[in-house]
Amino acid sequence: MLVLLPLVLKRFDPAEISVFFLFSILITFQLFIAGSFGNTFARIISYVLAGGTLEEIKSSHDAWGRKSVDGLPKSVDRDLLARLLASMDRTFNFLGGVGVPSLLVFGFIFLAKPIGATSEPWQAWFAWSIVSIVTLFVVKSLKYLAFLQGANQLAIEQRWSAIFALGGLLSGVGSLLLGGGLLALVATNQLWQFASFLRLRWLSNRILANTIGSLPQRRYCPEVMQIIWPAAWRTTIGTTSMTLTTMFGSLWFAQFLPEKPLAELLFGARVMNIISELCRAPFYSLLPAINNLRMKGTIETIVTMAKRGMRRTYATFIVLFLSAPIVAFYILPIVQSQIQFPPTDFWLLLGAATLIERCAAMHVNISMTTNKIIIHWLAGWTMVISVISMVALTPSCGSYAYPIGILIATCSFLFWNALRFSLTSINQSAWEFEKDVFAPAALFHTIGSVFLYCWSKA
Repeated sequence: MLVLLPLVLKRFDPAEISVFFLFSILITFQLFIAGSFGNTFARIISYVLAGGTLEEIKSSHDAWGRKSVDGLPKSVDRDLLARLLASMDRTFNFLGGVGVPSLLVFGFIFLAKPIGATSEPWQAWFAWSIVSIVTLFVVKSLKYLAFLQGANQLAIEQRWSAIFALGGLLSGVGSLLLGGGLLALVATNQLWQFASFLRLRWLSNRILANTIGSLPQRRYCPEVMQIIWPAAWRTTIGTTSMTLTTMFGSLWFAQFLPEKPLAELLFGARVMNIISELCRAPFYSLLPAINNLRMKGTIETIVTMAKRGMRRTYATFIVLFLSAPIVAFYILPIVQSQIQFPPTDFWLLLGAATLIERCAAMHVNISMTTNKIIIHWLAGWTMVISVISMVALTPSCGSYAYPIGILIATCSFLFWNALRFSLTSINQSAWEFEKDVFAPAALFHTIGSVFLYCWSKA
C-alpha cells in the first residue's frame, strides 16, 4: 500500500483519492466484524491445542494450568477440536453471506456524494460492486487464518502472505503505469484477495493434516457456540466500535470538507492506519503463545513475553511515525502529487492518540487471554466520547477535531481502564510493568515529536 500511494496520489484527482481511501475504510469495517469472531475462535483453538477441555474453558482462568503434569502439555481433545472447527465453518459462512449486501447498502448511503464528484462515477460504482462480492471470500478466508493463529503457525502464513503481497503490489503498479484508473487498480487488488483465500484454505488444511491428523466427523455444536458467542459478540462490539471511530470521522468530514482538504485528511489517516497495522506484528504474533501459556498458568513468562512484544511495537511505531512526513516531504513533489501531506501539528496529534491507543489495545488483548472480555464496553464508551468530541469541536477546530477527539477519548477513559484490567490479570502494578516499556517509549516519542515540529518550521 505504501508503495502504491505515490502512484495513486499522482494519477488520481482529489475526488478519486478520497473514494479510494473511503473504500479502504468501509472494507476494514466489514473485516473487523468478521475478524472479531476469528480472534475469539483463534483464542479457543489455542486453549484446546494446549490441552484444555470444554469444562476448563468454561471455568475461571484462575484454575487453568492446575491439572498439568510436570509442566507437560495435556493431550488434545480431538472431538472438541472437530466440533469447534465445524462451528467456525458455520459462523463464517453466515458472516460472508451477510457481508455482501451490507457493504452494498453502506456504499450506497455513504459513498454517493464522494463518488458523484469523480469524473466517471460508473467506474467507481462498478469497482465497489467487485469489492462487495470478493468480500464474501475474504471473510471466509478469515476462518482459515484463525486456525493458523490458534495453531501458532502464523510464521508459515506470513511467508506466503509476503509473496502474494508482492504479486498484488506489482499488479497494482502495472495497472496504473499502463494507464488504468480506479477500476483497474481495485480489480487487480481483489483478484489477489481471492487468490489469498485459496492459499489460506490450502495451507490450513495441510497444517491440520500434518499436525493433528484426521479428526472425527465435524458437526456443529451448540455447546461450543455457547462458549464462543458471549466472547465473540463482546469482541465484535469492541473492535467494531474502535473501527467505527475512524469510519465516522472520515465519513463525517466527507460530507462538508472540500475535495482537496478531505483527501489530505484521509491520506494522513490512511498512512497512520498502515503504520498502526505494521507495528502490531511484534506483539500480536505472540498472542497464540500467550494464550497457550495462560492455559498452562505460567504468568511470569507471559509478563516477559508481553513486555518484549510491546517494546518492539513501540519502537516500530515511533520510527515509522517520525519517518512518514519526512519521506512524504521529498517523495510527493517527485511524483507530482495532487495533494500534500497533512500539516505537522495534525500529524503530531494523530500520532499521540495512536500511540496511546496502541498501548491500550495491547493491554486489552492481554486481559482477553483470560477469556474475560472487556473490550465491548471499553471500546464502546471510547467511541461515544470520540464521536461527541469530534462533533462538538468541529465548528471551532475543523478537521483537527478528528485527532483531538480520539486523543480525548483514549487519554480520559480507554488507557487507564485497559491497564487496570490487564495488569490485574498478570499481578503487576502500572509502574512495575510500564517503567521499562511504555515510559521510555513515551519519552522517545515526545522527543521525536519536538524534533519533527522544529524540522517542519525550519
